[in-house]
Amino acid sequence: MIEPSASANVLMDRLAATVPDACASKAQLQTLQCRVKAWRIERAKELIPGGLQRCADMPAEV
Repeated sequence: MIEPSASANVLMDRLAATVPDACASKAQLQTLQCRVKAWRIERAKELIPGGLQRCADMPAEV
């Protein structure tokens, strides 16, 4: 199930509960935080198709 509002800490806790043998170190949490951030950025880009490109193509008003 996809939960965009879930924090990396919550996801790490769920992973630890699902796979108890997995070691949840601070480095692994930081990696997960980076990946969650990147995932959110990509999903936001999908919500605004071409939005940033359209702004760049607009001529500046004088």
